[in-house]
Parts: sequence; C-alpha cells; structure tokens
Amino acid sequence: MDDFSENNGQLNNSMSEELKSHIKLENELLNNPLVSDYLISNFGENSIKIILAAMDETTDDAIAARCKLKVAEVRAILNKLYNYRLAEYKRIKDRDTGWFSYIWKIDVSNVLSIIEEQVVQKIKELDRKVEKINTELVYYCPKCSKTNLISFDLASELYFRCPNCENRLVEKDIKEKEELNYELTELKEKHQLLVDQIAKFEEMKRAEEQRLKELQVKQFAEAAAIQELEKERKRIKKKMKRQKERAKQMKKNSKKGILRKNIKMHAEHKSFHKNKKNKPNKSEKFTRAAKQKQNAKKNKIKTKAFKSK
Repeated sequence: MDDFSENNGQLNNSMSEELKSHIKLENELLNNPLVSDYLISNFGENSIKIILAAMDETTDDAIAARCKLKVAEVRAILNKLYNYRLAEYKRIKDRDTGWFSYIWKIDVSNVLSIIEEQVVQKIKELDRKVEKINTELVYYCPKCSKTNLISFDLASELYFRCPNCENRLVEKDIKEKEELNYELTELKEKHQLLVDQIAKFEEMKRAEEQRLKELQVKQFAEAAAIQELEKERKRIKKKMKRQKERAKQMKKNSKKGILRKNIKMHAEHKSFHKNKKNKPNKSEKFTRAAKQKQNAKKNKIKTKAFKSK
C-alpha cells in the first residue's frame, strides 16, 4: 500500500476535488482490518495494489504496468471484483483494428455492506443449525462434514450410514452445539461492529459530500466574482481607451487650430509687408504728382500749338 501512496500524492495536484474525496474515502476503507482481510482472503494478496491503481478510470494493461504484475493476473482479480459489485468497466472498440479495450474503475465504497450481507447469511445458517440441534436429534458424518446435519428419521432410513462415503454417522454432541453457539456469538459481534463501521463511513461520506457541495458553491462564487472583475476591468480599459482617443483628438484639433492661426498670422504678415511695399511714400507721391502736372502742361502747350496752325 505504501508503494502507491507516494504515487497518489504525486497525482493529487492534477486531480479534481471529487476524485481526491473518492480516494480519501477508499483509503479509509482499505486501512480497515476487516476490509483488508476480506479483500486478501477473497481476491488475493495483490488485490489491494490493484484497487489502489484503479481508483480512476484506466485500462487493465495500465494497471498491470503500474502494479508490475502480469496482465492475466490483473484481469482475473478485476473480474472477481466485478462479480462482487466492487468494479465496473466500459468496453470500447478500436475502429482501425476492430479489437475491444476495457476501461476499468474500482469502487469499494460498498465493501462493508457486502461483508455485512455475507455475515448475516452465515448467522442465518448457524441459527437454523442451532435450532435444529435444539429441537431434534441429529447426526453427522465425521469424515465428510460436521456441518451437514442429518435428522434422526433420515439417518435411520440410511441405516446410520453417510450417503456420500458410507461411513458411520455420529450423533451430534453437546460440544458441537457449544462450538456452533460460540461461532454464532462471534459472528453477531462482528455484525454489530460492521453496522457501526458502516454508519461511521456513511457519516464520513455525507461530510465529504457536504464539503464538496460547499466547495462548489465557493468556487462558483469566486468564478462569478472573477467574471465581474474581468467585466469591470474591460469597462475601465474601454473607458480609458475612449479618454485616450478623446485626448488624442483634442491634441490633434489643438495642433490644427495652432496651425490655422499660424497660417493666418503668416498670411496677414505677408499681406502687410506686400501692402507696405506697394504703398508709395511722401516723396514718391510728390514726384509722381509733379511729373503728372508737368506732363499735363506739355500736353496743353502742344494742343494750343496745334490749334494755332
């Protein structure tokens, strides 16, 4: 069991909480002496290794490799566990080869109930035997079996000979009766212990289910909070983007305004200098007027001379 506890520890980080809870409950059962003794006596010494290796869905080949056992031995134990309702499998067909592969999963959560059923069955059988001994004279064959009891009427018909080996039948004595009563008492004590352990395990199971439920609610709330934070982050990011674009546009418009102002000022400056250049000063104005006046006199003289001729 220790070989696999280390492997389970390495896998815990990647496992879901549900699987971790399942493994925790399974380990609790496997550490129970009643359960471990039952599994080893019914399924062999390697059964616990195989159970630990197949708590999650996996193939028989993978289980054999993990346990370092032959595949045939693993399959035999898996089939036994399946017959006892402690394992289940899914059959998957390979489309290319047409071969079937089996995905196994072992669940021993009901093993205590199975043990209890068997103990109850044995108690009923012993009760019938004790009642038979108490009510009538019975015989048995010391060679074949001391538990197969034969009534006095049947024994007399058989001439007090065993129907199997023809050995002489012997009357059931008080010692045998005491042995049966002692065995019956032990079984009843074992049954009560099983009932208590089943109740304890069911309580643990309910506690784990409640823990998982609360964890799911917490995870859902955390996921919702993260989603809201993400929405808020996107909203703020979008708002900042709009503000940035607005500032950029304002800066651009401001640059355009300054440019227009500069162009206007430049145009005004240029126009001013042009007008200043074209505008004559006082001396130029006087010279031009004198010339115009002189030209007018000359033209007048010429006109008079032409008329006198």
